[in-house]
Amino acid sequence: MRALLLLTLVCLTQCAFSQTSSIKGSARDTLEKKNLSNAVVSLLRPADSVLVKFGRTNASGVFHIGNIESGEYIMLVTFPKFADYSDRIKLPAGEELNLGAIPLTPKSQLLSEVIVRANNTIRVKGDTTEFTADSFKVREGATVEELLKVIPGMSVNSKGEVTAQGKRVDKVLVDGEEFFGADPTIATQNIGAKAVDKVQVFESKSEADQLKGIGATGDGNKTINIKLKESARKGYFGRVEGSTDFDKLNNGKVMFNRFKGNKKFSVYGTKSNISTGSLGWEDRNKMGIEDDYEYDELMGYYYSYGDGDSEFNDWSLRGLP
Repeated sequence: MRALLLLTLVCLTQCAFSQTSSIKGSARDTLEKKNLSNAVVSLLRPADSVLVKFGRTNASGVFHIGNIESGEYIMLVTFPKFADYSDRIKLPAGEELNLGAIPLTPKSQLLSEVIVRANNTIRVKGDTTEFTADSFKVREGATVEELLKVIPGMSVNSKGEVTAQGKRVDKVLVDGEEFFGADPTIATQNIGAKAVDKVQVFESKSEADQLKGIGATGDGNKTINIKLKESARKGYFGRVEGSTDFDKLNNGKVMFNRFKGNKKFSVYGTKSNISTGSLGWEDRNKMGIEDDYEYDELMGYYYSYGDGDSEFNDWSLRGLP
């Protein structure tokens, strides 16, 4: 009986995988008559242009994308300084579609032709892969962490640790700067996805790279930079969360952000007796806070404050575990 059940499960698994499709082809420079390496091939859902799958051409200019559900897609092929190529394709169930050589035309050769461009879902600039946040659907009120979970090539575990393109993300920046120190979850679990314009992923420098004073060689982990929308850089935005079992467990977090030109003012506070992301005391020095911290016995908070700016005060807050 067990053998029959196992055989049935194997057959069902094979049938499920056999229904997925794949595509292959190459990106071809129409001027130089040669293949283009590292071109980006994206498959978008026709109904809402949401990115479903993407891949890149290899050193020979050839691509292969597998494990795709059958159906209709918009295929978008992009390469720097070349006009985007867009076409609608239909994938039969369980088959591989050979698209052959896909022609890409240099923009310099288009002269006065009108170029109609789709909103770039994904772009590659050197070693940086950039995703347009609005191309990925998330629930209303979702955080950056939820956004990262639906971006191809990224995953987030139960601890909030992010993996991108198979490597651990050891740093999350906001507009190119650290956000409340070195803990990536402060940014990913508190900033709203609606405020994000682009998500950029690039190689971190390894310790060896830093000692040698050279650029990233690919031996390090990944860094994510969250670029905020212009509208999010003006005025205020924030989040307030709280939960309790009305007995022993309680958790509360508050984040407030104000932007005015190039000046940023942010407040982050947490009071919890369960595991949550928090600021380390080494982070306060990175924020330029020099005043002594104090302990509030009534509220159970450490807090610090300072006057590092004539218009904005710096203030950080950390709850005790």
